[in-house]
Amino acid sequence: MKVYIFSIVIFLYIIFCNINVSLTKLVVPEYHFSDEIHFTTEHGCKLSKKENNIKVKYTSFKKHDKLNKRLVRTPIANPFIPIYDFGTANEYVRQRVKNITEYAFSVFTEVFDFYQPLRVKVTVDSDPKNEFYGKTLPPVLYALRDPLENMTIAYPLPLVKQLNLDSAIDFDTNNEYDLHHVLDNDFILQKDITLDVVMVHEMLHGFGLTSQIRTVVNGNINPNIPAYHSEVKYYMPDLLEHRNVKDNIKTIETFVPISIWERHFVDYQDQTNYYFTEKFNSISETPLYLDFHEPMFASEKSQMSHLQDAVDNWQGLDEGVNFYEKVHQGRSVGFKTKDGRIVPVLTYEDGKSAPDLHHVCSRNINYVSPNKSTGQIDQNFAMYPKVIMTQDLNEILTKHNLGPQNKHGFLSDDLISILETMGYHRKGTPVDNRVFHVIKKHEVDEDKAIVDGKDSKTGSNGNKSSSGKNDNLKVEESSSSSKSFYYQPFTLIIFILFSFILSFV
Repeated sequence: MKVYIFSIVIFLYIIFCNINVSLTKLVVPEYHFSDEIHFTTEHGCKLSKKENNIKVKYTSFKKHDKLNKRLVRTPIANPFIPIYDFGTANEYVRQRVKNITEYAFSVFTEVFDFYQPLRVKVTVDSDPKNEFYGKTLPPVLYALRDPLENMTIAYPLPLVKQLNLDSAIDFDTNNEYDLHHVLDNDFILQKDITLDVVMVHEMLHGFGLTSQIRTVVNGNINPNIPAYHSEVKYYMPDLLEHRNVKDNIKTIETFVPISIWERHFVDYQDQTNYYFTEKFNSISETPLYLDFHEPMFASEKSQMSHLQDAVDNWQGLDEGVNFYEKVHQGRSVGFKTKDGRIVPVLTYEDGKSAPDLHHVCSRNINYVSPNKSTGQIDQNFAMYPKVIMTQDLNEILTKHNLGPQNKHGFLSDDLISILETMGYHRKGTPVDNRVFHVIKKHEVDEDKAIVDGKDSKTGSNGNKSSSGKNDNLKVEESSSSSKSFYYQPFTLIIFILFSFILSFV
């Protein structure tokens, strides 16, 4: 009888916990890049990075029932919704921007099926101090798990909207648009250049051709914290951190998973060797939630041992070291497509120039350094770091025999294959019925529950209180179920003691 009472109490406790958890809310994290922008200038396209600052926001979702899990998706005839912000631009500039934007839309619509509309904001910046032609904000990322993969991958928003997901994400909570491109007014006024290729280039960045893994030199993972593994140089997943400006507090939450673009990086000389495996990506599953001031208080330094432990226990360090060594060699990285082609990613031969992991390069050019190269362009010139914008691009296409290969305008077969490998559906090919699992977080503190991207008490965006403290914030990754088990230790102790006492009554 005593054993029965003990068992019944434990059973009731489990029921209580599940009822409690069912009343809390699972949310979907979004990774927003606040300080990284792709700038296209006369010297090429560069990634401007003022500081590492990837902000996390949260949004809601709706669980698909099992019968409708594999949705019947119908391609949209006109999937792109332009949102123009012309500012003080004159009519000539406005019309030219509309023309190049519509052209870029037509290029992608001709090749790919889109199942959800994409809102594309195009801004004309008239500041005379501008030193860029165009710029693009890297896309918002979502963590998904491919049923054929063993690891979580970060996918760009435009692609996520086209995939078959196990949960319907609310994309509108934190995003007024899905892509954002900015063009310089004076640049548009130049009549001796072709702007169409610039917009295609910027949209390719927005579609996910951008890298967020970071270089660690001299152990400087973060300028505010002690150096770890200073004896080696390596790459690792980027830190997810944000700043509370009001209280001058920064929070390191975790590491960002590798992107679907980076997932397909292979050794150009050994094309079966993928650079990033589960080991490299494993550190992105390490929760940290470390708060510190800038400059750091002496009392805060001790907590950084958690970050040191994460790096020390990281199984992917050897892969990060190997990748650093490889990318400082010429022709060492390629994107491997699903049809087996290897598209070279830009690295240099001089052994000291940093690679450009955001662009592809010509198979026919030897890249010695950013300012020295010899050879001829190939069909992928639209995604070179230095975009070719001469007036007579048809002459260039003819000279290099690129016309037949670029039958889709500036979108070459290689670039199409890259996008198809990442997950965009090419017209006329079998539909991919994979159902991707959306990674969610579970907020169990009722006072700080994140619902629809806002704090349930203050209504502000984010997951942090103004004090920057995380003592009451408990977030855990969920399973594919919309419910998650989380047992309060104190409650469990009370139940066990209570059942133990009852067993002697």
